[in-house]
Amino acid sequence: MADLPNFLRLAPSSRQGLRTEAQLPVPLPYHLRPEDIMRLVEDLHLLLHELNVQLHERGYERLEELLDPAGFSGLLSRAIVDGIHRQSRALDRNEYHNGYPDLVPHGVYPGNSVQHGTKGGLEVKASRYPSGWQTHGPRAGWFCIV
Repeated sequence: MADLPNFLRLAPSSRQGLRTEAQLPVPLPYHLRPEDIMRLVEDLHLLLHELNVQLHERGYERLEELLDPAGFSGLLSRAIVDGIHRQSRALDRNEYHNGYPDLVPHGVYPGNSVQHGTKGGLEVKASRYPSGWQTHGPRAGWFCIV
């Protein structure tokens, strides 16, 4: 891997700036902890790195360039939803296609499927821009913006 372009080298991560639960202005919902989120970010970073190395070796552009912006943000959102679902005992993936929220409280909805949930949950939004995400009207629950 010595011949990889610099932008494909895996950057190291550091947990030095990670806040403790006591340092947060509000507690994270559904028993999530700062280290859970950090591990999720590290896993996602490694996934993108491995995919991009494979794409590069086959002559393709990086995934970020290969997919259109909506496709890439959709991939990130889905990977984050899956990661949080694996780490949390309190949240399940919403099985309703394009249902709200992306993650629903465990045992609240039959089959973990709801079109427009009103009993909490976690919605994941991925965007390249700090204010580039949007919701469609007031919604109950938490948002995870990446």
